[in-house]
Amino acid sequence: MTEKVQLLAWSKGTGLGLSQVYGFMKQSGGHVALYSEPGEGTTVKLYLPRYKGPDEAAFGDERQDEPGRSGNGETVVVVEDDEVVRRFTVNALRKAGYRILEAAERR
Repeated sequence: MTEKVQLLAWSKGTGLGLSQVYGFMKQSGGHVALYSEPGEGTTVKLYLPRYKGPDEAAFGDERQDEPGRSGNGETVVVVEDDEVVRRFTVNALRKAGYRILEAAERR
């Protein structure tokens, strides 16, 4: 991606879905980073907070009780060509209560 495209990548309507990723990460208490070199490829890294277990507050305060903090049956689309990464992601999201639609590639 060019620098201009990177700046627009988080906007709605780009077709990349990164605005939704950004919103999910912010809601989850994490953050996202984008790195790209034109002609070489793009990496999007998601940094989620560590799960501390059912007896500890995941965020150190009452925020885990807010709506949207768990899957509650909501649907997430996981598109990942690396099967190991896809399986790990799908299993983690299912355990968090999300319904998953998965694909190995974009169509």
